[in-house]
Amino acid sequence: VIAARDGSVRLHSRDGERVATVSHSEAHSARFLPDGQRVLVVFGDLTVRLYDLQLRELLVLSGHSGHVVMAEVSPDGTQAATVGFDGTVRLWDLFDPELPVLTGHLDKIVGLAERPDGRLVSVGGDGTLRCWDPRTGRETQRPIPLIDRPWAMTLHDDGRHVLCAHWESTAASYDLDAPALSPVRFPQPGGLGMAAEWASDGSVWTAGRSLRTFAHASDGSRRTQLPWQGGQIVAMARSAQGRMAAAGVGGAIILLRASGEVERRWFGHDSWVHTLAWSPDGQWLASGADDRAVRLWQRETGERRELVGHTGRVMAVAWSFDGALLASASSDGSVRIWNADTAECVATLRLPGGAGVDAVLWSRDGRFLWAAGDDGMIRAWPATVPRLRELALSRVARLEAVGR
Repeated sequence: VIAARDGSVRLHSRDGERVATVSHSEAHSARFLPDGQRVLVVFGDLTVRLYDLQLRELLVLSGHSGHVVMAEVSPDGTQAATVGFDGTVRLWDLFDPELPVLTGHLDKIVGLAERPDGRLVSVGGDGTLRCWDPRTGRETQRPIPLIDRPWAMTLHDDGRHVLCAHWESTAASYDLDAPALSPVRFPQPGGLGMAAEWASDGSVWTAGRSLRTFAHASDGSRRTQLPWQGGQIVAMARSAQGRMAAAGVGGAIILLRASGEVERRWFGHDSWVHTLAWSPDGQWLASGADDRAVRLWQRETGERRELVGHTGRVMAVAWSFDGALLASASSDGSVRIWNADTAECVATLRLPGGAGVDAVLWSRDGRFLWAAGDDGMIRAWPATVPRLRELALSRVARLEAVGR
């Protein structure tokens, strides 16, 4: 592998034939990892990037505020240490290409969830709901056909029932343990995009283009119109404690009490809010929108933090289970990991081939970060990769002799 100052990185076979080429900023150095399957390159734009043997980008390590002068890889290839002119040494975990890839969907994946026993649940544009054993990468049961193309999905606290918001005016609840049963339907007037969420009392809330919001009995037998009316809602999220629901109305966010009455409104996005997620303690709400921005909102004070970096619409946001980090997925093909306290992007992960990312999920056991997107595949990174613990938790070692 050859790194050149013209910004090119060239990979050659042993007989001298060029295999692949990639161009970025001025390349300072390049080296193979011990497995011989990945290449680590130091660039002049303050980043270190990891590539496969076709020089497809796997991981971007960014965080140094001065030029990176050296990068070393551990003998087992699981970690890298970088030294920068900013006077810091940073320790990074590297993506393992041997982690399971879950394949089966024939179209983009729009939702991911994890059952209490660790099995994954996904819904795709191919009109199927699928369950997976992440240890083997295999499906655990036959795909469940959906009644319509899915817009979004959420898993009930019982880990058994999946609620899908569909494009054509209907939400539906699917029983994972009794897939032969007909789904329970919750009609929502309006059509073409809607939101659905479980309420704390077990009912189902739906909203859509009709500018009306409804609460449905869990068996679909009746529905009641809620007090909030006045805008199309395409994203909803309930806090873990169940005391509050959030909804995206255009570029605004409203907080709804259990009664359906509005408690407060926040404004900050320039276009449709596409995704919402509450922090585990219920104190912060994360939002992502078509304006390429991620926002964090403090529930009590309304304090707002802006997380800027995506170049495409933000499709999904997810909190780590300790609430320290937030993952955001975008149509720009990246998953960004943010320090929730500082609003700093501590890692940028990319799917091979540049596929847009539509769903992201932290595993309950803290081992993996799962991402899925336009290519219909579900991929995992070790949770220690996006956490980048030394950086995310501000435990960066200072080297006084470096950068002086």
